[in-house]
Amino acid sequence: MIDRLKSSQNPNFFGLNYTKEYEVFNFFVVPKHYFTPAIIEERKPLSSTARRAGWIGCNILLDPIPESGKIFYVKEGKNLSK
Repeated sequence: MIDRLKSSQNPNFFGLNYTKEYEVFNFFVVPKHYFTPAIIEERKPLSSTARRAGWIGCNILLDPIPESGKIFYVKEGKNLSK
């Protein structure tokens, strides 16, 4: 994940939240220049008894991203104008 974020082909990040009724609640994009290694939190490796023992995942932390770095198309169930 970190190698990809440091590369010249760093992706944009799209986020989607939906309700229990499967209606879109939030839909946003974080432009790639905000999506940096600083927002990645490494998780503990999977235990030796796990099917993919030793695999290390990560969490994407959205709190450090400023609000100006989150472009909402739908926010709290409401479509936003351009």
